[in-house]
This record gives sequence, C-alpha cells and structure tokens, in this order.
Amino acid sequence: MKRKTAGSYSRPHKSRNTTTNFELDSTLMELVKLRISQINKCDGCVEKYRESARRIGEEKQRIHWLDAWTEAPLFTSREQAALAWTEVLSRISEQEIADDLYDIIKDFFSDEEIEQLTSAIENIKERKQRRKV
Repeated sequence: MKRKTAGSYSRPHKSRNTTTNFELDSTLMELVKLRISQINKCDGCVEKYRESARRIGEEKQRIHWLDAWTEAPLFTSREQAALAWTEVLSRISEQEIADDLYDIIKDFFSDEEIEQLTSAIENIKERKQRRKV
C-alpha cells in the first residue's frame, strides 16, 4: 500500500467546471472542529465546540461518544470518513495518509468538499499553533 505525505493531499485538485457554491453540513463541521480540539487536548476549545454543536441541534450522546467515534455506531459512513480524514490530518506529523483513506473519502465527498474540509482542519490546527507561540 502506498503512503502519501500531507503535501500530497493538503490541497486537492479543484475542478475547473464547478461553478456551484457549496457548504459542508454545519453539524459535520462542528463534529470535525470538536474532534480536532479533543486531539489537540484544548479544553477550552472542546467546550466551545461542544456548546456550538448543541446549539445547532447535535445529539448529546453523539457529542459524548465523539472521542470514541470508531467504536460507537452513532455516526454515518460519511461522518466516519470525515472524522478519519480529520484524525489523519490532525496527526500528520505522526503518520502519512494511506491511499485507501483518500479513496474512501472520495466515495463520500467531492473534490471541492474535500478541499473545504481540509482547509477547515488546517485553519484550526494553525490557530492552535499560533496560540503556542
């Protein structure tokens, strides 16, 4: 199995023919933000995104089980793909991205959605890094 580095996937190719504006589901984005905060062990961020997820109607049980999402049957396949992508990009210095993960995420997200998801993950990571400096 081939492995890719962060640079291989951090900016997926954007289709030239796409003119539609899109936005990923706000619930999915809140789950991603919350998961990154959990990975980064940022207690203040975790609480912020927990509250934000609750405000938009996310179920308390799913928020509670997010840190064990791989073991909890509460998340859709699309959400699991996004969370797997989040895990890998959040820990990119510790591991490379497997080709099969990219294939999986492509089953659930368009190139534009992958780019939006990747950008959101990178932005949150960058904010965390700036706070450390």
